[in-house]
Amino acid sequence: MAHRNARRGHRLSGGGGHGPHHRDRPGSSGGGTLDRVGGSERGRSGVDRWKDSTRGQSRSEHSWRRLLRPSCADLMRWFVPRACRSGSALLALGLLIACGPAPDAQQSEMLLWTGDLETGDLSQFMDTPWNRVGGSPPEIVEEPVRGGRYAVELSIVGTTAPDEGICCGSRNEIEPKFREMVPGDDLWFAFSTFLAEGFPTTYSEFQTIMQFKQNFDGSPPLELSVQDGAFLIEGGYGHPDGPQVFSKPVGDAVTGRWHDWLLHVKFSPDPDVGYVEVWRDGQLALPRFAPETGTMYTNPDDGSARSSVKMGYYRDRSIDSVGRIVFDEWRIGTSRGAVGREAQP
Repeated sequence: MAHRNARRGHRLSGGGGHGPHHRDRPGSSGGGTLDRVGGSERGRSGVDRWKDSTRGQSRSEHSWRRLLRPSCADLMRWFVPRACRSGSALLALGLLIACGPAPDAQQSEMLLWTGDLETGDLSQFMDTPWNRVGGSPPEIVEEPVRGGRYAVELSIVGTTAPDEGICCGSRNEIEPKFREMVPGDDLWFAFSTFLAEGFPTTYSEFQTIMQFKQNFDGSPPLELSVQDGAFLIEGGYGHPDGPQVFSKPVGDAVTGRWHDWLLHVKFSPDPDVGYVEVWRDGQLALPRFAPETGTMYTNPDDGSARSSVKMGYYRDRSIDSVGRIVFDEWRIGTSRGAVGREAQP
């Protein structure tokens, strides 16, 4: 336990506010807010645009049209009481069902982004060279793959020094061409991971393979990591008010096979609102869990709360073993059905 606490303390260190998850973008200043490329434009074209498209239509109609094609409200007001009085209960029940609120198909089944690598390149992802320190360039591979023809491998081959770009770790990560998340977003994230043989699963030092990163320095509010032979959902280390750590095991970290993940996240810095649920290989691995720190952090500089998703491999720089991880079948959507995540053979 002492070793783990020491490790977490090291992870949070770094002068000038440059925490271990610092983006280290060219031209950025320490501790300032770092805007993602094109985030505002993507914000207008994702869920926000979908919300706009599903707003109610005008209620006013011409009287002649209502006579020719009565609305459900007209039928409910006039026909149902008469049907009931005349004994046509089944007909009345049918009208009640037909005129009841219909599910919003757009809301329940909207796929917002796909990262299946079937383009044969990284065009589904942003160009973020600052996310690579100590790792080889991301490589499109044809073996192993979870679906289709291509996947992407991200690897780290050794240790890194503090002067190689960031203070506290080695990283090889990519970011989807997707907008930033904001409070109130309710999203589903599906993806598959393959830890190659020899991946250092048993280290106690941190190894992050996916994270929801806040828009300022420090460890993220929510991440998927590998540690001590297990996959973990972790966070709370970098909260602006001080560490409020949580760590939830979500399965054994097995190498040489695919694992299919599904994360359902309600984004909010309010612990009474934000939560996360996790499925692994079609089985519930973490029931709805609401971190005390929320699923987002509020930026102390400007009061904003925004998060972006990153995937890949980020670890303590002292780990010297070669580590390779393959990702495939990434999807982001508004429901489980939208991302198509069911148990796969």
